[in-house]
Amino acid sequence: MPWFKVDDQFWSHPKVVELSADAVALWVRAGSYAAQHLTDGKVTTGALRMLGGAREIADELVLGGLWDQVDNRTWQFRDWFDYQPTAEEVADRRAKRSAAGKKGAESRWHGKSDGNPMANAMADGSQTDAPSPSRTRDFYSPSKSQSRNTRAKLTTDAIEVSDMTRRLAAQKGITSLRAIVDAIARHTAVKVTADQAFQVCTHLLEKAKYWPDAPQRYVLSCIEQSPAEVQKHLYEHIGVAS
Repeated sequence: MPWFKVDDQFWSHPKVVELSADAVALWVRAGSYAAQHLTDGKVTTGALRMLGGAREIADELVLGGLWDQVDNRTWQFRDWFDYQPTAEEVADRRAKRSAAGKKGAESRWHGKSDGNPMANAMADGSQTDAPSPSRTRDFYSPSKSQSRNTRAKLTTDAIEVSDMTRRLAAQKGITSLRAIVDAIARHTAVKVTADQAFQVCTHLLEKAKYWPDAPQRYVLSCIEQSPAEVQKHLYEHIGVAS
């Protein structure tokens, strides 16, 4: 989204103080319109009507030195290219951001590595040595800093995850449902399935103001910091028996 830039001294400029309030309002609204629609500062009669302006107000802006009249149907912001980005510059910036975003998304959601078959299998949402066509196992090993005494006893070293759930989780950036299941058990004392753990992930990610760069770490942090909320969601919305 491009921005229409307004100098912080605009309000007191000699040209502006001589304008009517309607003319100032039209200038600001038309500038926002031109920036959004990439008109390079041009305002047509159709846009003028849509913005609630009138020809006499446009004439006032021309006489005041803020607009130039191109023809009978078009006006141009004076000095637009000195202060505002051109349509070409905005389009180029958007294309670069889009390309970078797609590249980042592919890296984040898929995480493929030609030299790591296991990483590729996990990124595809499946494993090459799956025990059955419809079920796979999500293996999780506790870190060295995690004591076996503090690890939840409600879970085992492997849980069954359907291919569909694994793929959906991978799309959201959840790399290990095993870790989510363990975290829920550890902080809420509730035993959940992989599907229920994925529902918790979806709920927490949808509540985020901005999509986190590391969804797995974000979900684990939420479970640790707000176990009561997670437990309540499990009981009231997911249907886990209390």
